[in-house]
Amino acid sequence: MMIRDDAFRSRFEIRRELGHGGMGEVHLAHDTYMQREVAIKLTHLKALDDPQDGQRLRRLWLNETRLAGKLHHPYIVEIYESGVVDEYGYLVMEYVEGGTLKQYTARDKLMDFESVIEIIYKVCRALDYANRQGLLHRDIKPANVMLMPDRTVKITDF
Repeated sequence: MMIRDDAFRSRFEIRRELGHGGMGEVHLAHDTYMQREVAIKLTHLKALDDPQDGQRLRRLWLNETRLAGKLHHPYIVEIYESGVVDEYGYLVMEYVEGGTLKQYTARDKLMDFESVIEIIYKVCRALDYANRQGLLHRDIKPANVMLMPDRTVKITDF
């Protein structure tokens, strides 16, 4: 990540990369203004110009950025702000400590039945809330469900 914008760099102190995927990368950062740890998702806007996948990626990016401030639910990762800086689109989100449910999909790492039922219940409550707000999560999968150390569930990547 090579953000050159001085205002962005002075507000958000990037700590480390948390992950990356098809649309970009996610970093742990410290928001010096709000004095909190945040996750910043960066999308290189040049990817949106790709003749084959650009239109689909642009639609996904716009849908995600429009969610900023719209969803407030205990089981959904909160988006604090979004914007464009240099050649990147960015989302500043609640930092969720823990991992995704993907780590529990291996045969030798499966969770107990009661835990799975509790997680499914919480995910369904969050998806029901989002649906009542007019939003549909089109990519619900273990990699998009975070599990905090206290067993709180957080859905991400709307």
